Amino acid sequence: MIAPIYFNHIPKTAGTSLRHSLSRLFAPEKCRPEWFLEDYLKVPSAQLEAVGFLAGHFGAYPLTLHPRKLKTLTFLREPISRAYSHFLHIQNDKSHPSNQAVADMSFCDFIHSDLSEFELLNYQARFIGFSDIGDHLAALSRREDRASLTTLLNSRRLLERAKENLSRCFFVGLTESYASSLDMLSRHMGVPLENDARFNVAKTDVPMPTLSQADKSRLEWLTRFDRDLYELAKLIAAQQAAACQSMSLSEMPLSAQYFNDHVDLVSGWVGGGWGPVECYAGSQYVWSSTMQPWIGFLLQRPVKHRFFSRVATYDAQDVDDMAVTLNGVPVATSTHPCPGAEGGSFSYLWFDIPYELVHPNGLIEVRFHIKRTVNPKRDHGLEDDRDLGLYLNWARVQACV
Repeated sequence: MIAPIYFNHIPKTAGTSLRHSLSRLFAPEKCRPEWFLEDYLKVPSAQLEAVGFLAGHFGAYPLTLHPRKLKTLTFLREPISRAYSHFLHIQNDKSHPSNQAVADMSFCDFIHSDLSEFELLNYQARFIGFSDIGDHLAALSRREDRASLTTLLNSRRLLERAKENLSRCFFVGLTESYASSLDMLSRHMGVPLENDARFNVAKTDVPMPTLSQADKSRLEWLTRFDRDLYELAKLIAAQQAAACQSMSLSEMPLSAQYFNDHVDLVSGWVGGGWGPVECYAGSQYVWSSTMQPWIGFLLQRPVKHRFFSRVATYDAQDVDDMAVTLNGVPVATSTHPCPGAEGGSFSYLWFDIPYELVHPNGLIEVRFHIKRTVNPKRDHGLEDDRDLGLYLNWARVQACV
């Protein structure tokens, strides 16, 4: 049995974007919806047995609590940048327990406040190093006792455990090198992952304030272990890159477990540029959030195949203006109207796949090129404020006999 993947999602490390990319590879029943440790702890072991992909702000605790051995991956971020992003998140998230206390603080006030140890002290080291649930409970019980909390979170034992657990991860990424890290993760997993979707991104128009020497010293102390851990993460990332640098995406071995020949949006599928799966009139569908969404397939027979799909755009004429490429090469497509229970104008779209365009490893990337996205609120005065590109109901490839 293949070991389930666990993404140890440290807050404010671009993890929401990565979780979105990875969860698409698995059927919904193989994923868990929980985000926080308290919710994970409520899940019966029998339900966790069936999990193929686990992701959340659970720290290293699943390494000792999960009923099956996990393949762990994580992303780390430059500690000062992560601390500032964490501060902005607390200020903007009214559901955060510290929101009211922090709402009117400056960042400089925050790092010297009574909350700073609990919210920032060696934060990434905690997520990587603490695997005994007793450590979690100890930190919670000492939240108001700064001296006692500092003793717990500043112990060399924490740093040693964090380095040990980080070295055991099957993949370590860096937020500052998100695109290249995602490319390396694709090679490690044997499946292309999207790199053009970002979710839960902190406000980027609020630059970090000028810090006094006292502020810098305080931040250096609060992130002391995190800086050591980040240096180790950079070393591990460099080793991962060196192991894969000679291998192109078209040549890398692919993991057939992630690919299906029928994208029904119920099973796992490979693709990028798409939003979450939705349901209407009993039918699953997904909107793209970009103008160049794509779907990936793995062809294991050296014969000509055909691609079929059911698609739509917000304005029907945009389907006629759409282009399609196969592994970067334009292909001629055919369309035919097909009404449905959803209403509106939908089309079947299909084309032949010449085997000479298939990558040596069997990979094909079907990329749709639309000329625009539509924002229903902005463009039509409706409530939906999303940018909607291409609507996909299903897609499949089939060998031609």
